[in-house]
Amino acid sequence: MNARVRTSLVLLCLSVLLLSSCNTTTPPPPPPDNVDLEGLWLVTPAPGTEYGSGGTTTLQFGAAASGSATFLSQAAANDIKTCQRHVYAALTDNVVMLDGEYYVAQETTNRIVLDNGVDRLTLDRVTGPVPVTACSEATLSVVATPTADVGNFSTLDAVGSKLYFNIAEPNDAIVSYDTSTGILGTPRVYTDSVSGGTHRWVVGARTDDLFYGHCGCGGSTSLDRFDLNLDTSISFVETDTGLGIDFGVRFGYFTGTSIVVGGRDRDQDGKNVLVTLDPDTLALVSQRYILDEAFISDVALVDGQLLALVGQTLVVVGPSGRASQTIALEGLASESPAGFTSIGSTVYLLDRGASNEVILFELTLP
Repeated sequence: MNARVRTSLVLLCLSVLLLSSCNTTTPPPPPPDNVDLEGLWLVTPAPGTEYGSGGTTTLQFGAAASGSATFLSQAAANDIKTCQRHVYAALTDNVVMLDGEYYVAQETTNRIVLDNGVDRLTLDRVTGPVPVTACSEATLSVVATPTADVGNFSTLDAVGSKLYFNIAEPNDAIVSYDTSTGILGTPRVYTDSVSGGTHRWVVGARTDDLFYGHCGCGGSTSLDRFDLNLDTSISFVETDTGLGIDFGVRFGYFTGTSIVVGGRDRDQDGKNVLVTLDPDTLALVSQRYILDEAFISDVALVDGQLLALVGQTLVVVGPSGRASQTIALEGLASESPAGFTSIGSTVYLLDRGASNEVILFELTLP
């Protein structure tokens, strides 16, 4: 092969190489990894960030980049648990959506800091004992949906096989629902005014005619024992002057030997007081404080154990007044059921439908 041919071949090879190089595109970089959220994390909100119940809070994420995380929070004030599911998505290597909020994530070994300029959450991976256990769950079934609306201040009480509560019309009347027959009783209106108010809102039922109630007015700082059949007051007490405790009556139950009522102490912020009274004279027998800072809708004894209705949960109240168990009520129609009570070991709950209509549930406790 002569020199001219060799030169031509070299030039041809170089041309091929140059053309090949020009036609080759650089491959795109691999997509960034999402934040690794999988596992159980202890959540610490920064000062000024509201997330959780002010106590111990955890989040548990699955292996998928998006889904719903198990949110558990136990309040420092009363040990009541909040058990929910929070939607999340790890969108990029530094962006996370959690419970409707977007955060920039800073990930280090066993720690993720979520910050959006307003709120800041520090997630520390849990490697030891679980900080918060899950809520128990109650099974609910609908007992009845009578054609009536729930009264504004109604709770729920029982006498024998009958459930008693207030309905909106006529005039916040008191009605019974007989669990043995399924019959809703005739509405009965209490009209006797005592100390400037009609105490028709029932917080304790002693018989089918004898009730204990508050007026739903002026802070409801009084309790009236009345005979519904005679439409007259029998005995009456002001909580501040008669009992020495200034509180608004909101819930209660009759034990068979005494009347127990309670509400917010007006002199101690966030304190829920529960007083036991003589059933006839309404004289103070004893008092205790329960579930600080909780918004209690009703209380009742179930098999001798005190339970409180707080939002969509039933809370077992321990001897110290703090929660010893939180029972989630799945399947409620509203976020604010009105009241609950028990007949024997069976628990009944009064809920509000979409238009405030009466819904009665039966509960099977865990």
